[in-house]
Amino acid sequence: MIENLPAVNATLNGVAALLLLAGWIAVRRRRIGLHKACMASAFLVSALFLACYLVYQDRKSTRLNSS
Repeated sequence: MIENLPAVNATLNGVAALLLLAGWIAVRRRRIGLHKACMASAFLVSALFLACYLVYQDRKSTRLNSS
């Protein structure tokens, strides 16, 4: 499980970047509702990334200290 987290983190970062880009395009086209949805989704995906990143770092340091 822990071995897969770097790939999960990269995917979450990519999704967040795409959502930010989509939100920027939406606001430029004056589609404010879509912009808000993209920004809220990007925030949630970024928060999920942070949680996964912290779990990975914690587990990695625990494994290194127990060796």
